[in-house]
Amino acid sequence: MKIAYCILCHRMTNPLRFTVSYLSSFESNRIYIHVDGKSDIQPFMEEFRGCNIFFVGDRVNVAWGSVTQVDATLSLLRAAVKEKFDYLFLISGDDIPAVSNDQIVGCLNRLKGHELIAYQDERFSYVDPLERVKYRYPKCCFKKEKNPLEKFKVRLHGLGCRLGLYKNSFYKKLPELYKGTSWFTITYDFSCFVLDYVNNNPEYRRAFQESFCCDEIFFHTILMDSPFRQKVYHNDWAYSDSFRYIDWKSGPDYPRTLDESDFKRIKSSAMLFARKVRQDIDMDALHFFTEKSSELHQETA
Repeated sequence: MKIAYCILCHRMTNPLRFTVSYLSSFESNRIYIHVDGKSDIQPFMEEFRGCNIFFVGDRVNVAWGSVTQVDATLSLLRAAVKEKFDYLFLISGDDIPAVSNDQIVGCLNRLKGHELIAYQDERFSYVDPLERVKYRYPKCCFKKEKNPLEKFKVRLHGLGCRLGLYKNSFYKKLPELYKGTSWFTITYDFSCFVLDYVNNNPEYRRAFQESFCCDEIFFHTILMDSPFRQKVYHNDWAYSDSFRYIDWKSGPDYPRTLDESDFKRIKSSAMLFARKVRQDIDMDALHFFTEKSSELHQETA
């Protein structure tokens, strides 16, 4: 099975080092890396070398929560679809494989043809996707760490929205909106469909220009407005339909920054990837967690 791993990153971390090194060691995998336009790409190019590792040339200056995250993802898709694959994973530089490469391939073979994107349901706190797109959001909203003045501006903006101000004049042209988690696994055919959809419907991308956290809506809406919606994977009993382990409950930060103490819970979740992982986590611990623990499980099964 041919798998394209598309990685959005902005800094060098041990999870990124391990994930690229491990996944690129398998000949059938292709690794596509988008380094944030604000970051120096040279250290990444020196660190990651291989015939199946590719850097995206069309780099985007990414701001958290803005449409630039969508644009960076589209750059990765454009690079990846140049070569046929079975599945594409969108992951971040803080993600690690939660299982071995063989187990990833085995899972995808069982689910072949399905689109693995998690939509909000009873497992999530509901957020109205229309609120993310209906209004125009100022730059101060796109900062995780805000100073007191920026926090005040955000509150003023919220009040203005409730008064009917800051309306996005393009949102009414959009289809029904759907929201889910940002990180997904999709087929080659749907990847091509996304790019064709965006090219043929320029007003769709324009409607998200000043939206908030639209990476949780943009691709999900295209999927549900397409013939591929019949192939969306859903399992009420699964931890996540996108096969990602992300801890939004434990804290102290949300999502929780994962470390070795989380390994047992990650394994029991039966997910394929885990995020976000502590940037200085021990590399040997990651190798044992992903590959060796899987071998031990197989030996004792």
